[in-house]
Amino acid sequence: MAGFLTFNDEPEQYLFAYVLRPGNITAAVGALGILSRLLPRLRAAFPRARLRVRLDGGYATPEIFAFLEREALEYVVAMAKNTGTQAPRRAADG
Repeated sequence: MAGFLTFNDEPEQYLFAYVLRPGNITAAVGALGILSRLLPRLRAAFPRARLRVRLDGGYATPEIFAFLEREALEYVVAMAKNTGTQAPRRAADG
């Protein structure tokens, strides 16, 4: 699991956390522990910063969402499309 920081609109990303975990666990395992330890440190180091968390879809669990809401964090989750819930395309749709 890797954590990166970016500042404002700068394109540069800075690695600030890297945790090796077993390859046979789901993405979300241990994520709350890591976030709960890192957030106070980030808030202390950058007291005026607006913190936004970007996650892959594997982290999209009710527990993660509840934590992000409780901590009043902005968040973006990259989720795959579910073709089963999309309307079928017609030939005219291109």
